[in-house]
Amino acid sequence: MLLKTMITAVLLIGTSTIVLAHAPKVGANGGPQADAGGFHVEVVAKGNTLDVFLRDHGDKAVFTEGYKGTAIFVVDGSAQRILLAPAGENRLSGTATV
Repeated sequence: MLLKTMITAVLLIGTSTIVLAHAPKVGANGGPQADAGGFHVEVVAKGNTLDVFLRDHGDKAVFTEGYKGTAIFVVDGSAQRILLAPAGENRLSGTATV
């Protein structure tokens, strides 16, 4: 009985660790954050505005002056492109048409 309890406890702890290891990291602005090349990229959507925040691997803001981007989402089966332009210290921003 004790062995069965210990095995169950080890499996539960191991499983919860695996689940936590794959959860998306939350960025400084509350959005999901992922690694992309030499950057941490955080995406925050508010209404039809999309903000993308860039930080380096040392978690320091990356100035976005001179940067641009395009976010592509599939909405009702069609690709929707949102052009992103610098909008502050480490932020690219764009507005969706839908």
